[in-house]
Amino acid sequence: ISGRGENMRGNRKDAAMNSELTHWTGPLGLPRFDLIRDADFAPAFDACLKLAGDAVEAIAANPEPPTFANTVAALETAEKPLEPLCAIFFTLTGVDSNPAREALQRQIAPRLAAHGSKTSMDPRLFDRVEAIFQDRDQLAPQERRLTELSLRGLRRAGAGLSGAARDRMALLRERLAVLSTDFSQNVLTDERDFTMAIPDDRLDGLPDWLLRAMRAAARERGLPGQIVTLNRSLIVPFLEYAESRDLREMAWRAWAARGDGSGAGGA
Repeated sequence: ISGRGENMRGNRKDAAMNSELTHWTGPLGLPRFDLIRDADFAPAFDACLKLAGDAVEAIAANPEPPTFANTVAALETAEKPLEPLCAIFFTLTGVDSNPAREALQRQIAPRLAAHGSKTSMDPRLFDRVEAIFQDRDQLAPQERRLTELSLRGLRRAGAGLSGAARDRMALLRERLAVLSTDFSQNVLTDERDFTMAIPDDRLDGLPDWLLRAMRAAARERGLPGQIVTLNRSLIVPFLEYAESRDLREMAWRAWAARGDGSGAGGA
C-alpha cells in the first residue's frame, strides 16, 4: 500500500470511500493494494458501517410478514460492503501493521462490536427469525439449516436478553473487542521488536540453513553475527535444534510471553 504509515486524520469532510476496498478489481478477484492508502480506511469504515446499519434496520422494520427471503437471506447480505473491507484491513494489521493502522484498529474494534451488538440484540430481528423457525417445516433443507444457525447465533449473542442484562452484554462485547485488539497488537510488537543475539561459540546443533536465516535476520536489522527473533520460522527450529539449554529457555520464555503487554524485550 502506498503512503504506508501516513497520517490518517486528513480532511474527513471531503473524504470519499475508495471503491477498491469493497469491490476488488485485481487479478483473480483480489484487491489492488497499489490503489489503497492508509488514509482510505477510516472513511470506508464510516461509509460501510452506515450502509450495514441501514440494511439491517430495513430488515428489522420491514412491515411485510417475515419470510426466509426478506429476513434470514437478507441478513446474510446486509453487511456485504463491510466484509471485503474488514478482510483487507485486518489482514494488513495482522501481517504488515504500522502506527496508523494500529491507531485505526483501536478505534474501529469497539465500533464493529457495537454494530454487532445492535444487530444481534435487536428484538425485532429476533422475533422475525424465530417466527420463520417456528414454520421451518415449510422451508427447504438448506433454508431450514440457515434459519436454525441464524437463530442460534442471535440467542448466543444475547438476543433473548433485555434491560440491564442486554446493556451489560453489549458493554462486554465492546470491552472484549478492545482487549483482543490490544493483545494482538502486543503480539505484533513483541514479534517485531524482540531479538536475541547468539554468540559464535553457542551455535552447537543448529543446521546451516537455520544459521543462514539467523544471520540474514541480523543483517536486516543492522546487527552483527546471528540472532533469533520471534518469527515462527526462526524461533521454532531454534527451539528444536539448539543444544544450549539456557538459550532455549530464554527464547521459549520470550515466545511464551508474547502479547502479555510487558514486552518480550531483547537479549
